[in-house]
This record gives sequence, C-alpha cells and structure tokens, in this order.
Amino acid sequence: MPNLLEGNPEFTRELINAARRIAKAHGHTMRKPSGRMSLHEWGMGFFRLTDADGNIVAGARHELTPRAVAKFYGAEL
Repeated sequence: MPNLLEGNPEFTRELINAARRIAKAHGHTMRKPSGRMSLHEWGMGFFRLTDADGNIVAGARHELTPRAVAKFYGAEL
C-alpha cells in the first residue's frame, strides 16, 4: 500500500531507506503497521521498531517518523 504522505519532505523514499539502514545496523527492524488499524496508521506514514524476536523497541503506536528513528539511535537525517 502506498504511503499517503509520499510527497511530504519528511517521508521521502531516501529518508525511509536511510532510517531502515540505521535500524538494521543496530539489530532492529523498522516496521510499518499491520492488523486492524494498519490502513489508518500506514496512511499516516509512521513506523515502529522491533528487535529480532518481534518485541517492540520504540514507537509502540507507530508514531516514529524516519527522522525520529534516526534520532532514537543518536543519528541525524
């Protein structure tokens, strides 16, 4: 499903991919919403971070933007 904020400068493909790389370097995965509210939450464009076991590390309510993911790890996009 496409991101509704595709044209928003906070949610460019480059920022999302860079944030995914930062999360992966720390052993975490940046996940888009799934389940009952996924259409609504993914439409807003937000993510959560999970570890290898599927436990939520940050962004329990999918409130992380790509810049917030980088900031969580002390990086900047």
